[in-house]
Amino acid sequence: MNYKQKPFMNKLKKQLLLISLLLLSGLSCLQAQDSSGRQLKLTDMYIHNGFAVAPGAHVNIHDFRSLAPGSDILKGDYSGFHPYRSYSNSSNNTIYIQLGFQTRNKRTKHFNPNRQFRLGFSYWSDIGFSASMSHQVAKQFDTISTPQGNLYYDSVHTRGLSMEYNSNQLRLDASYIFKTDAAARWSLYSGVGISAGMSLNNFLTIQSTNAYSIQPESYGGGRSHTYASDSKTESFRMKSNYGASVYIPLGLDFRIGKKRPFWKRLHLFLEGRPGINFLVVPDLTTFASGYINNSFGLRVGLD
Repeated sequence: MNYKQKPFMNKLKKQLLLISLLLLSGLSCLQAQDSSGRQLKLTDMYIHNGFAVAPGAHVNIHDFRSLAPGSDILKGDYSGFHPYRSYSNSSNNTIYIQLGFQTRNKRTKHFNPNRQFRLGFSYWSDIGFSASMSHQVAKQFDTISTPQGNLYYDSVHTRGLSMEYNSNQLRLDASYIFKTDAAARWSLYSGVGISAGMSLNNFLTIQSTNAYSIQPESYGGGRSHTYASDSKTESFRMKSNYGASVYIPLGLDFRIGKKRPFWKRLHLFLEGRPGINFLVVPDLTTFASGYINNSFGLRVGLD
């Protein structure tokens, strides 16, 4: 993660927590009122943190030229360069703050503890894609006679180009889950969910490198030695992008306490979210891919 983004992320996490507490406070006031006709009842608060993994997106230098037409580095001639890395960044960190509501059974008119609607916010960091290219030219530099035979050294000029698009997203997250037995100490749940939002901090970083080294033709014959190198870096602030996903929550819930009211309200849970994620990048395209998010969190009973 870019060090410039760390203060921004810390500030955003505090804002997310404040928004959730304000939302919780307002809904608690409504909960205390006589609302026998309501269809939802506030029962839980979820806080969980995890990570997401997604397959790579195919991007190249032409895509980055579209995003940064003013880049001096990308105006260079890169014919003969070989791509050696092209991937979509997995989200290194995801934070969820959600409220859970029991839903009223239409037939019995009672709230069902094994059915729950969850609504809240999610924060996704390090969403984006990268690509790298390199070109190498080697010329024979010297020959050294050894008892095992001649050892040939090359003078090598290596040029590199790396490009990275990175962003953070704030999303509204909603899901509907079905639990096996909410009153049991251990329970399983699944359902369906959706999230959607936009980015808050977008950057495009481009770096070119030049390195000159001396190395043996056979790498087993000795170590290479770099005697000169230089690099050039450009950074651009980009337009906001948009993200959305549909997923299936799969969870395992554990109630911490059996008897004391305070501990009975606290639950630890693991949740996996396989699904499909969409990233809409202005001036480029829409990326769609499967992904899975794994998180660990705390659920607090409020009723």
